[in-house]
Amino acid sequence: MTLSRRAVALTLAVAFILSLAVFASYELATRGWTQIVTGLPRISRSCPSPSTQAFLVIGQSHASNTGVERHRTTATAYAFADGDCYPLMDPMPGTTGRNGSVWPAFADALGHPSIIANISISGSAIEQWTTPAQMAKVRRTLNAMKATGYRDPIVIFMQGETNAALQNSAARYYDQLRQLISVDPTATWIVTRESICGKSPTKWQPLDDARDRLAREYDRVVIGPDLDRIPMSRRQDDKCHLTSVAQTWLGQQLAATVRSHLAQATE
Repeated sequence: MTLSRRAVALTLAVAFILSLAVFASYELATRGWTQIVTGLPRISRSCPSPSTQAFLVIGQSHASNTGVERHRTTATAYAFADGDCYPLMDPMPGTTGRNGSVWPAFADALGHPSIIANISISGSAIEQWTTPAQMAKVRRTLNAMKATGYRDPIVIFMQGETNAALQNSAARYYDQLRQLISVDPTATWIVTRESICGKSPTKWQPLDDARDRLAREYDRVVIGPDLDRIPMSRRQDDKCHLTSVAQTWLGQQLAATVRSHLAQATE
């Protein structure tokens, strides 16, 4: 009986070691040592030309690494973190989560080189983005991109589910939006529509009313895709976060918004 137990224990130990080896091989093949140790994609590269369009992404989970699948862009695209540039791939550095994001699909659909800084925080309310500390972080990131040569980063703000769950009024949310864009009122701000998540299964219209008011009053605010259009069949089991298909769709929709804005700006 003792030998049998030892044999079983040895078999389990060998199986565990083999599974670790397979997992480590996969992680090395898809991410590399640098990302495993530091969370950054592989090794830093020389940052691209200052003519590359730069983006700063802020907001909550749909902007972060909460998708089902990790992707790698096929376009000329980089992630920007702490003043360094990295090949754009999931998970994005600088933000929360360890899974996939919409940004490789966004870069693929954009049609020109891009560089993206992402400091989104899953679950964050808009009030978190208007604290002095967080506004200072947004300002520092924008300044770091500008100091690297990217003069006009476009800010993409993807947030709303947490405040929809709190049933914020349009006036309250508008005041917070206006305070947020004061970080850099000369920048272009793309603000997505989103409110559905988990226990909030229907659109909370006051947030869209606030966004529309902001866009009417500030000509550098652009309304982005409506994430509330994403059906539950394209969300994960939590009825909130996105499947791989929805990740790709949203990345493409965001890219279409940017392309349309840039085309109008050059007319």
